[in-house]
Formats: sequence, structure tokens, C-alpha cells
Amino acid sequence: MKSQEEYKALDDEKIVSIVDTNLRRSIGYYDSELSKERRKVMDYYSAALPRPAHDGNSKYVSQDVYDAVESMKAALLETFSTGNKTLRFTPQGAEDVPMAEVCTEYTDYVLHRQNNLFEVMQTVIHDGLIARSGICKVYWAKQSESHIEAVEDLTEDELDAILSQDNVEIEEIVEDEYGISSGELRVYRDTSQVKVEAIAPEEFLIEPQAKSLDTVSFCAHRTKKSISDLIEMGYDEDLVADIADNEDTDFDNDPEILSRFDDIGADRGFNAKGYQRQTRQVTVVEAYIELDVEGTGTADLYRVVKASNVLL
Repeated sequence: MKSQEEYKALDDEKIVSIVDTNLRRSIGYYDSELSKERRKVMDYYSAALPRPAHDGNSKYVSQDVYDAVESMKAALLETFSTGNKTLRFTPQGAEDVPMAEVCTEYTDYVLHRQNNLFEVMQTVIHDGLIARSGICKVYWAKQSESHIEAVEDLTEDELDAILSQDNVEIEEIVEDEYGISSGELRVYRDTSQVKVEAIAPEEFLIEPQAKSLDTVSFCAHRTKKSISDLIEMGYDEDLVADIADNEDTDFDNDPEILSRFDDIGADRGFNAKGYQRQTRQVTVVEAYIELDVEGTGTADLYRVVKASNVLL
């Protein structure tokens, strides 16, 4: 049995390498059998298959797959969209009734007012029928909005009192000879909320033979983001600059994506470098993986965000 001293801590390069290894062996990776099967189903759904066996055969292509998927999707969607109360909390006792009602109403507000649950369910059900898995991502999005407020004839004490608030900063202030201030202040408001989004099946990766998300030791969400997006999300500009010129074509060549956008043309926007460096798209992976980063001998669940070979 190894002692604690024999376990090694992981540096950024090693963490990225471990994530890349898990990505390549994950179900849903671009060259997996499941991914190829999804592409084939998409071709049947869009009536690109079956093709005539040889010249002279009928050009008619049956749309049985399309008809079956659309009819089943309509039936399932009706089940989940009859009324706004998609989710209802059941009280365990009489004392739980008021809180259960509050939770039901608030959840309904989050799902149908802050998010468009009908559209999300429509997409997830469609993906489930076409790609064997419909993926819905639920997360807490940190965000804020601001507005300008004009102020006039404020004394120094009044201005200091306003600026003592965490959500207020000076936009433009002019002080006259008597110490009276006027101008504009920027006021920020926290608009963080629960986000419910459908993500494309090829963007979700999970370890082979996974039984559930509760017990899985690796899963990931990969997507395209611009250099500007990453900077706006708060990632260090020096780290982002390191990935600006790194090519990542795996996502661009995903057979599922190529099949979905086959009619658009050869240049689907995936390989565009951008008219400015900061607009260039890179593949970003948000992975959830069990790691022993500190080398203590015990692995914990980590959220690892990387782009190419750079750990963000």
C-alpha cells in the first residue's frame, strides 16, 4: 500500500493530458460507433438515405423515419406541456404545505418565465429520438446588468454613502467650488439565475459503461466559443492568448455536425479564423472528473475547463 508521500500532485499540463485521454475514450466522441450511427439516422431522417442501389432505380426516398419521429415527438411533448405546472412538490406533512406551494410556484417561474422550457423539451425529445440521448444542461449562471443614474447636488457625505454600496461606481462626477457633486453613477444589479438549456448530443461526452450521472467519474460538455467570449467570461487574458493560434479540428470534423449542416455548403463557419483574432472560434471543454490534484491519495470531483492544451 502506498504511503501519502508517494502520491504526486498534478500540474496543469498533466491535468489537461488526463482530460484529453478521457475525452478520446468517451462515448459520443466524434469517431465513436454511436456518433457514426447518429449520422446515419440523421441521413434517414432528412431523406438523404436510402439511395438508389444503381442507375435506373426509382429516385423515391421513403420518409418513414421522419414521420415516426415527428408523430412520437408530438405525443411526448404534449405529455410534458399540458399546463404550466410541469413540476409539483408534494408535502410530507401538514407543516410542509405552504413551502411546497411556494417551491412549486417558484420552480414554475424559473422554468417557464426565466427559461423557455417548452422549446428546451422540444429539442431534447427530438434529440432523444434521433440520437438516443437528449441532453438538458441546468446550471447557475452568474450575470449582472447595469444602468446609469443621474445625481445632482450631493454633499461629500451623501456621495460617500452612495458609493459605499457594493453595486455602485462613479461614471462621471463633477464637483463645484462648494464641494457639491453632480453627474452620473453606474448601478449594477445581480441578475444571476438558473439556466436550463438543451445542448447538442455530440457536445456531451461521458465515460463508457456509465450507469448514471450520480456515479460517473467523467463527463464533459464541449462547445465552440470565441476568444472574446472567453475574456468576457473572466478567464485570464494571458491564458486565452496561448490558445489563440492552436488548431482544433476534431469538433469541426464531427460526422454528426457534418451531416446536420450538409446542405449549407463546404464552409459552415467552423473553420473560419475570424476577421479579427479575438473573434476566432476555439473548442472549449467543460469536464467534470475525479482527480487527486493535491496528491493526497484521495480523489475529489473537479470542474476542469480547458481549450486545446491550455487549462483555463
